[in-house]
Amino acid sequence: LSLVKNAISDALLPGFKTLSVLMGMVILASVFRMLSKTVKNGSLETVFSLCCLLCMALTLYEVQKSVFALVQSMLDLLSSTMMMMVPVMEAVYLSSGNITSAAVSGTGINLMITFIQTLYADVLSPCVSVCFLLSITAAVSGNRGVSFMAGALRGIVTGALVLIMTIMTFVLSMQSGIASAADTFAAKTIKFALGSYLPIIGGTVADSFSMVSGSLGVIKQVAGVTGIVVIVIVMLSPLASLFVNRLALGMTGAVAGVLGCDREQALFRETGSLCTLLLAIAIAAAVMYIFALSLFCKASLAYG
Repeated sequence: LSLVKNAISDALLPGFKTLSVLMGMVILASVFRMLSKTVKNGSLETVFSLCCLLCMALTLYEVQKSVFALVQSMLDLLSSTMMMMVPVMEAVYLSSGNITSAAVSGTGINLMITFIQTLYADVLSPCVSVCFLLSITAAVSGNRGVSFMAGALRGIVTGALVLIMTIMTFVLSMQSGIASAADTFAAKTIKFALGSYLPIIGGTVADSFSMVSGSLGVIKQVAGVTGIVVIVIVMLSPLASLFVNRLALGMTGAVAGVLGCDREQALFRETGSLCTLLLAIAIAAAVMYIFALSLFCKASLAYG
C-alpha cells in the first residue's frame, strides 16, 4: 500500500501539469474561436481555427512525447529484470535435475525478452507516430474516414500483438509442462535403478536427492515470488503515470467539447486512444513475464 501510494503521488504532479497545460490551450483556443466569429470574414475564421488546432497539436505532441519515452524505458526495465531472473531459474532447474526444463524455459523467456525489446522500436513506436499524424489530419480536415483509418490501424496492431502474446504464453506453458514431465520421468527412472541395483547405497542416494529437492523447492518459490514482486514494483510508477495522463486527456477532451472545440475534442479523443493502447501493451508485457515466473513457481522438481 505504501508503494502504491508513493507511485500515485509521483504520478499526480506530472499529470496535473499536463492537465493544466492542455486546459490552458483549450481555453485559449475557445477564446480565439469566439474572437474570430466577431470578424465577419469566413476565411479569417477558418485560418484562426486551423492555427489554434495546429498549436494544440504541437503542444499535445510535446506533452505526450515524454509518455512515449516512458513506455520504452518501462519495457526495457522489465526486460532487464527478467534477464537477471533467467540465470537463477536455470540454476535451480539444473540443480534439481530438470535439464530439459532449464533449456526450454531459458529459450522461451529469452524469446519473450527479445520480442518485448523490439516491440516498441519496430512496431509500436511507428504505429503510434502514424496514428498521431492521422489523428491530426482527421481533426484538421474533419474527415471521419481518416479517423477510421487511425482506429483500424490501432485495432490491427492490438489484435496482432494479443494473438502473438497468447501464442507465446501457450507454447511456453505446453513446453514447460512436457519438459517437466520428461525430467520427472527420467529422475524417477534413475532413482528406481539406483534403489534396485544398489540397495543400500542407492537408497541413501535417493533419500539425499529428496532432501536436496525440498531445499531447492523453497529456493524456487522464494525466487519466483520475489521476481513477481519486483515486476509489480517496477510497473507501479509508470502505470500510474500512464493512467493519470489518460485521465488528463479525457478530462481535457470533455472540456473542449463543452466549449465548442469539436476538432480539438476529436484530437484529444484519438490521442487518448493511443495512450490506452500504450497502457494495454505495458500491462500485457508485465502479464507475460509474471506468467513465466508463475510457471517457474509451479513447476515440479525432478527429484521431488
